[in-house]
Amino acid sequence: MKIIYLGNFYSPKAYEELLALSQSQLNPSGQNFHALLAKALALNFETSVISFSPPPSVEEKTQNPTYHYLGEEKNGFSLIKKSLQKILGIKDNDGICVFFDALSIKAAKVAKILRTKYIVRTVGVITDKADNISKTFPFYPSLVRSYLYYPDAYICVTKGLNDHYNTKRKPCLILPGIIDHRPIRKVPYEEGSYIFFGGALSDKFGALNLIRAFKKLQSSYHLVVAGHRPDKQLLSEMEGIEKIHFLSLISPRLFHDYASQSALNVNPRPYDRKLDPYCVPSKLVEFLSVPVPVLSGECGPLRKTFEEDVNWLSDVSEEGLRRYLQKHIGKKGTFVRLIQNEGMAKIKRATALVNVAKNLQSFLEDLSKTFSN
Repeated sequence: MKIIYLGNFYSPKAYEELLALSQSQLNPSGQNFHALLAKALALNFETSVISFSPPPSVEEKTQNPTYHYLGEEKNGFSLIKKSLQKILGIKDNDGICVFFDALSIKAAKVAKILRTKYIVRTVGVITDKADNISKTFPFYPSLVRSYLYYPDAYICVTKGLNDHYNTKRKPCLILPGIIDHRPIRKVPYEEGSYIFFGGALSDKFGALNLIRAFKKLQSSYHLVVAGHRPDKQLLSEMEGIEKIHFLSLISPRLFHDYASQSALNVNPRPYDRKLDPYCVPSKLVEFLSVPVPVLSGECGPLRKTFEEDVNWLSDVSEEGLRRYLQKHIGKKGTFVRLIQNEGMAKIKRATALVNVAKNLQSFLEDLSKTFSN
């Protein structure tokens, strides 16, 4: 079996290069998930990624998965035609299974054509509810849903996404995230000397509350903030504060380095009952995979499994965060009585790259048996 993966993402190495050149506007969570899913598939299958993104400035040759970038053309129909030509050139008698980013309309269109015209199996990869994606055209959610009637199987980040889109109850693999760790590199700050936050830098996701709470905190710690799309108010709140260090958007590997050496990793995202069933913050999956205490707002998809491993906080307002953090600062200005993260083995069983690869292999083997019967 060969795998074709359709989407708008880059290889991990190319993405790091784009970040270094400040040239990426991609949602880092989606980019990282799809790139690592392709990498996991490539551990057991010959995998080709057909990306609608522009070619990266640095040429890269990878054997498996291979990446083919088509985004130099602005015409969407031309890109779809070109992707079909590329796929049919790869297709052979060994069989083919097409994975596609369900939130990419181009990828979903190509997958539908391949399924109906060329009779190949397709798997829709769903990382979020389309209604939650900002800055999209009015009919985008309904269009995403219309293309999700056709796949033969699904990969979903949460059970809620499967319940919402997989109305025919076809095979589904729930995959809350993927982690692929390399040796930790030293960061510019002393280990255990800082609180770390990384993610979307908007008030909606709690970053502003955390920054304001930290500014009122009496402790020996610094605050390291990394992420994308900071608004003017957030940048203004950090300006001139010696103990706050803003890194902008950093690579997944550097994110892991910082999260592994902090005193506390914080996910200040407020609970939203409309969003919660469809979302697992990727930073929370990463935080759970390193031996550092975690402070987090409510997260239904992970709370039950990691009840005893996270410092769960229902009130992640500015004052709620300040009170909680100050309560756990001892006389020496350092943290005391925090719940330690003992969930590393559990999160790695579910999300470590090699384990994901094994689960994918079993999933696809079962899917093949279903089709052969």
